[in-house]
Amino acid sequence: EINAEKMSSGEWLGKITEITSGFRYNAASPVWNGPGEIYFNALTEGLQAIYKASLGENGWTVERVTGEDLWYDFDTPFAFSETPEGKTVLHTSWCSMNFPTELVNVTGGKPEQVTCENAHILSQLREPHTEARMVRTVDQKEMLTWVIYPSDFDRTKKYPAIEILLGGPQGTLSQGWSYRWNYRLMADQGYVVILPNRRGTTAFGQE
Repeated sequence: EINAEKMSSGEWLGKITEITSGFRYNAASPVWNGPGEIYFNALTEGLQAIYKASLGENGWTVERVTGEDLWYDFDTPFAFSETPEGKTVLHTSWCSMNFPTELVNVTGGKPEQVTCENAHILSQLREPHTEARMVRTVDQKEMLTWVIYPSDFDRTKKYPAIEILLGGPQGTLSQGWSYRWNYRLMADQGYVVILPNRRGTTAFGQE
């Protein structure tokens, strides 16, 4: 029975365990896959990745599911299934600066896109080239900066640039898609789009 006294004292909560106490990023949108297994997403070094927290004999451990080389923003899984071989399939969604949200399955860290709702539109467009650059700051830190070039970019020519600084200042410039701030569209108008993750943004630890 939970009464007002227990509510105010916090007794009804029981023992509280901080699962991600040693995790240097912000954990978001946790979902349970049976006892002792929690999946969540976290903005990590400029990408939104999927992580798994597992409960073992020595407590909780956290491991990254989607690789650092996958330049996409993954959402937390909304469902789970198994392959005939017993591997866990994460049913989730993803996006990037080049395409809006689509459904995707992730098995063993490998994504397989399920829906292609915008393929008939995107197939008519030339895809811009994106680079991830590390820029040295005045206090000698490495700052991740995305640079998006026009699809017909010619290195022998000069181009106007657009620099995007998110407010907050905690907002991260990851691989998220935006209809309002569409960096791909900006680049395709003939601009080089520069997206620095300045100090104070999430996804880069406490410093």
